[in-house]
Amino acid sequence: MRKLITPIVAAIAMLTGCNSVPKDPPRNYVAISLSKAQIEQIKIGVAKGLKDPESARFGDAFNASDDGSMIHVCGMVNAKNSYGGYTGEKPFYAAGDKLSKTFMGIGYGGETYRGTDIGTAAVRDMCASKGISPF
Repeated sequence: MRKLITPIVAAIAMLTGCNSVPKDPPRNYVAISLSKAQIEQIKIGVAKGLKDPESARFGDAFNASDDGSMIHVCGMVNAKNSYGGYTGEKPFYAAGDKLSKTFMGIGYGGETYRGTDIGTAAVRDMCASKGISPF
């Protein structure tokens, strides 16, 4: 596999003239407070991504940042799993468009891989990358 990747990388470098792909400019994340209306929209968007949306119980804290076009939100939610039992509070990451005022749950804690909770670690990393102190 390694032998195949090297010629492909070399060919791409030749075709692009060895130019690197431009990166998105770094965004400036500013901590913000959320309105009651925004919190309700966040709850709706996050709940849609859960196995049992109607069972969602949200924590009190919603930490958010704004990058100029999007609002990024981290918080805690407890909901029922496939077996009908509550999982305990898990962190979530959601984002919303400032113009449409709708939010979508993007990451949820509690997802495990071989007994390790990779979901919580991923959500905490995502929150930190958006300038939001993780829970």
